[in-house]
Amino acid sequence: MPPPIDRIRLLEDIGADAWPAATTAWLEGWRLSLDAGVTRRANSVLPNAARPIDDADALIDEVEQRYGARYLCPCFKLTAASEPTDLDRRLER
Repeated sequence: MPPPIDRIRLLEDIGADAWPAATTAWLEGWRLSLDAGVTRRANSVLPNAARPIDDADALIDEVEQRYGARYLCPCFKLTAASEPTDLDRRLER
């Protein structure tokens, strides 16, 4: 049985809404949490786009630039709902 992607996406969004970072930005369906804190949750990317991502590599580069501008290192929270589905391999670069 495949994982319930819509339910995973909903639960992840509820969790992020319940404990938001100081700044939240959206980039093609990815939620970027940016905070001066030291926790990974506060400085994480939730790649739960509800649609396919056209150019994931360019999107990853944009995320790195946005976090780098704040002297932060992005941490991607990967789940079965992450888009694109091969994001873990793309992040290995």
